[in-house]
Amino acid sequence: MKAYKNLAYSPVVSYDGTNITFDAGVESDRFDDPATVGSYIVLIWNETLYPDPSKIKNWKSSNDIDYFLVTSKSVRVLTGTELQEGSTTSLSIKADTNYGVALIVSEVFMADLEAEVDANTDHKNSTHAPSDANNYSHPASHSPSVITQDTDNRFVTDAEKSTWNGKAAGDHNHSTVYEPKNTNIQTHVGSAHAPSDANNYTHPASHAPSIITQDSSNRFTTDTEKSTWNGKADASHDHKKAVIIKVFDDATDVATGDGKYIFMVPLELNGMNLVDCEAFVTTVSSSGLPTVQVRNITDTQDMLSTRITIDASENSSLSAVTAPVINASYDDVSTGDFIAIDVDVAGTGAKGLGVILSFQLP
Repeated sequence: MKAYKNLAYSPVVSYDGTNITFDAGVESDRFDDPATVGSYIVLIWNETLYPDPSKIKNWKSSNDIDYFLVTSKSVRVLTGTELQEGSTTSLSIKADTNYGVALIVSEVFMADLEAEVDANTDHKNSTHAPSDANNYSHPASHSPSVITQDTDNRFVTDAEKSTWNGKAAGDHNHSTVYEPKNTNIQTHVGSAHAPSDANNYTHPASHAPSIITQDSSNRFTTDTEKSTWNGKADASHDHKKAVIIKVFDDATDVATGDGKYIFMVPLELNGMNLVDCEAFVTTVSSSGLPTVQVRNITDTQDMLSTRITIDASENSSLSAVTAPVINASYDDVSTGDFIAIDVDVAGTGAKGLGVILSFQLP
């Protein structure tokens, strides 16, 4: 809409339909520069005949008035074009006649004002409202970012769910023991008809999860589900496999010698490394430390750099002063390898010697 300013008036020195020249010394500065405020409309009229322009009875047919669209200003000159707003005549300049120019509220102004009011009005509950007033429709779905998550509504990706669902249960068990044969292991703008709360819709800061359209990267899950999944073992996890060997029965004294027990590495242990080893006796040694070496017969290598020992008066190597050490260079086994249990020291009176070997994938 065009810009206007009330109460601006000046006598006119000359007017040719294109330029309006003010009298010197009048308040021409009250007419704004269109370069700043935009174009606006003024009224030029025969001031000698009509000191008060409101007394003009027939504006549209009178040649004593003219509407003028001001598009530029230079000191005391307004430049623009005649409008003949709604009329069929233009101003006729008469000799010995005074003319005035003033900012006015014209028919074009009123039409522009009405159009702008309608364009910027929601008309909520107004009797003057158009048929589509207050036609806001809440969207059927929202992006996940508008949701306030909580302990029972948490976003995760499909990839996360797939990973978690691929894990083993947190309390799962495995068959971990290999036992060789024979052994044990909306307001209407400017309207007086608008209610006080017209168009006061406020979009909520958060929404219930039910309005969200989920997709492969935004999937709801509960905190309970996440806790369960996070408590699972990785899908690619490994477990130890134990071989429990009874070298001598409980009634037989421990005796020294190589190969007191020999077993073949089964397919289940293929590619694994020896990661732990212990020994036990069911009758303790009264003196001397029963001592055991584990040897890979196939590779002709001892697998321990420090042998297993059982202290005197102790039933197992778990509490031994000197712990066994596995030789990392010879700790691996393959299907078909033959492994020997060599007894290097028998102790005194010890019986029921057993050895436990634990293997795990590297």
